[in-house]
Amino acid sequence: MKTKPMFFNVMPFVFIVLAIALPLQIAMIYRLSPFDFEAIFSKLTPINLLLMLLFGWVAYATKTFDRNIFIALPFINLVVFVNNYIVGSFGSDFSIFETTLASSAFLALSLSFYGRKVYNVINDSSSRWWLTKPRLQVSYPLTIYTTNETIKTKSFDMSESGLFAIGDNNLELFQTSKDQEIDLSIHLDDQVFKFRGKIVRKALSKGKYPEGVGIHFSEVDKQFNSWFQQQAA
Repeated sequence: MKTKPMFFNVMPFVFIVLAIALPLQIAMIYRLSPFDFEAIFSKLTPINLLLMLLFGWVAYATKTFDRNIFIALPFINLVVFVNNYIVGSFGSDFSIFETTLASSAFLALSLSFYGRKVYNVINDSSSRWWLTKPRLQVSYPLTIYTTNETIKTKSFDMSESGLFAIGDNNLELFQTSKDQEIDLSIHLDDQVFKFRGKIVRKALSKGKYPEGVGIHFSEVDKQFNSWFQQQAA
């Protein structure tokens, strides 16, 4: 699945609607024109204005996968419950039963952010599979230059941002620290491309993947991207 989950397209829209609904509600209750902004905003309470700002921020935070949303939502729920309690207890337009239902519905909406799949997408960028760059399963000669070693191996697959190098019981490759910068030379067809990178993952064989290491490029040969795009096409 390479498309963004529907949740992250729908929820920003839902929270924008919630923000707009507050002034529209005022317009309906007092029979004002929805374009009479001065009259509408004069009747919005400070807590109403705060909620409009918070709903707008949640829409933006959902769109940008801001982890602070998990801290903010409990506070926003508290503000919603306080606002609805005041409206239901002291206002004449809605009963406490109606406002309690509205508060409960908002709580249920908020809890959907804490579902495992949604939580992982927001909390861990590697879970955003639709943003993953395409990978080519290609085997090319590869030379890795570490601080102390020159290691010859080959690639298993690669993308524009990195590659997976086959270990084949190559102890020098697995002993290379994840922290140190390494230089790479890749022999692609009749060209040699040079890179700098860092080992970000060490893995034993699993499924179709052999034993090896994942390398993320920090500097890429200028000709590599055009070569890769031609191969991917």
